[in-house]
Amino acid sequence: GFPYVAGVDIFPLDYLMENDENEEERRVQAYTLWNLAEDIKKEKVKLSDDELAACVHEIAGITLDSRLPQVARLLRVIEKVFKKYDGEKSDKVALMPYYIKNKGHIYPTEYFRESVRLPFEQMLINVPAAYSDVLTIEYGNWFEVSKKGGVHDYPFYSEQEKILLANKGTVPYHYVFSGIDKSIEEDRKKHAILTDEKAKLLSSLDDKHQQVITFIDKKNIPMAMNLLVQCQDVAITVGTAIDEEQGEGHPTVNLLENYCEMVYELHEKLVASERVNTYQERKKLSKLLMAIQDSYRNDIKRNGKIIFMPVKASDWSGMERLYNEFVTNSENDVYVMPVPYAKRDDNGIPLTEAEAETGFPENLPLIKYSQFDFNKEHPDMLVIQNPFDEYESGMTVHPFFYAKNLIKYTNRLVYCHSFLIDDIEDGDEKSLATAKQYIVSPGVLYSDEIYVPSDNIRSVYLKVLCSMTGESSEQEWEQKIKVLKSEASEDRDTLGEISNKKKILFYTGLSDYYVYKDVAIEWVRNSLKKFEAQKDRLDVIWVQEDELGDNLAVVCPSVYEQYIDLRERFVANNNGSISSIRDIKKLISSTDAYYGSAGYVMNLCTREKIPVMMRNL
Repeated sequence: GFPYVAGVDIFPLDYLMENDENEEERRVQAYTLWNLAEDIKKEKVKLSDDELAACVHEIAGITLDSRLPQVARLLRVIEKVFKKYDGEKSDKVALMPYYIKNKGHIYPTEYFRESVRLPFEQMLINVPAAYSDVLTIEYGNWFEVSKKGGVHDYPFYSEQEKILLANKGTVPYHYVFSGIDKSIEEDRKKHAILTDEKAKLLSSLDDKHQQVITFIDKKNIPMAMNLLVQCQDVAITVGTAIDEEQGEGHPTVNLLENYCEMVYELHEKLVASERVNTYQERKKLSKLLMAIQDSYRNDIKRNGKIIFMPVKASDWSGMERLYNEFVTNSENDVYVMPVPYAKRDDNGIPLTEAEAETGFPENLPLIKYSQFDFNKEHPDMLVIQNPFDEYESGMTVHPFFYAKNLIKYTNRLVYCHSFLIDDIEDGDEKSLATAKQYIVSPGVLYSDEIYVPSDNIRSVYLKVLCSMTGESSEQEWEQKIKVLKSEASEDRDTLGEISNKKKILFYTGLSDYYVYKDVAIEWVRNSLKKFEAQKDRLDVIWVQEDELGDNLAVVCPSVYEQYIDLRERFVANNNGSISSIRDIKKLISSTDAYYGSAGYVMNLCTREKIPVMMRNL
């Protein structure tokens, strides 16, 4: 599903010489050769092979491999210059391509002597134990997210995509909007009528109108009058039922009363043998019937089913907020139906039959898709989580659950944007390019309502959708797209009503312990003492990586023992609670402030507008 050439950047580090003069000589050699390679590549300089060999020998005293192209020869020589020093006594290493240009990217060798395994996406990866300080050298203020600039184009495959489009005319799994299929909306109306007896009765009036006109034109007045009586009976039957269900004074009933008056007037004209303009009468009846049907669809309060349709149990948290909202505030019955899906192989072929996942919270009112009759039930609302239909390369839901099919079986199709995303700043073209990939999708375009996590993301949706469907559609999207704010802000607003204590997230990363050792331990000890002194008004949650203890035991045994002692005392003295960093998103929802190391936890708190206090070792 990814027809582009991709690679992994590997950045080896090389030792720096102890003697500064020798090191500067080596740096100048490498930088001079680097510039020469760039000039030859850009055809600013042209040298014969002999001239190039002589030039390189003069600069670095190294013989060229004449079998390679000139630029490749120079890169081989540059690598040799980078590796000139074996580093047995060196206390510094450098990322040479950057170092030779500006003397930056220099690291203490000890930062790379030990590695630890930390979670990344769905796996564990090896990183330097001193990762925090390595990142500081690499990026400076690395804990402030910056999405502008960068070395590569974004997305990096954009040029390859142009080549693919030029040759194939299409891109695999890339959804191209070509307008809403009107036949789908017609199918939707038909399905709604077939599952609603009152809607069926109203729909039958259109045929009766045509028959009335036909009989009048053929001078068969008795049959026409009989049909008009039937039309009035249908209107009275439907109106009475709506009165009983919805209460008196309903707008649909008012329209039905007008309809009965219109039918009665036509009936009386026939009784009096008055001349009838059948074209005008047919037009008036049809117009009023359409108004009745529209009112019936839009104004009737239905105590029908609302069904949430998550795909993976691990992603349920993204829908949970909206689910709780409907359970609390809706008169309808709310259910959860896990959607069957299958993973795809590299060629896009499903690896297995589509199956629904288990592992959802036990308290949810789960229903099985295989035991549910969509035709018969016609739920009032379906809430989907996956908007991509067949346009997702890594997996696919069963085709029945594509948005363009589900819309036929419900009065309202709702899409819930359920994955975590940062706000997108003006000028952040990278994030905007990414946003287009998940906004321009069938689930978004076919939905009657769209829930997004913030006002900022709502404005991004509006910008992308209006640019695609035209400015004339702006009002429609304005009405469809709604903001469902995270629980974090609301929970913090009501926290004081629940408890007088302020919740503090406390976090120290492995890198702090590894680099600063006893200094870090002392800082943690002092912090915990301060928390204990204020335990009557502070609820401290000490957030830790699951791998922290095991990693410390390997790379810093002495620090590990002190850390375990502090942890045990913290628990024994009931000074707060210890939580896994894997639960951080839930913890943040009720947090008042953050105190600790820079990094992932602090970034999440900043994003949720939680006050942060960064440690200073």
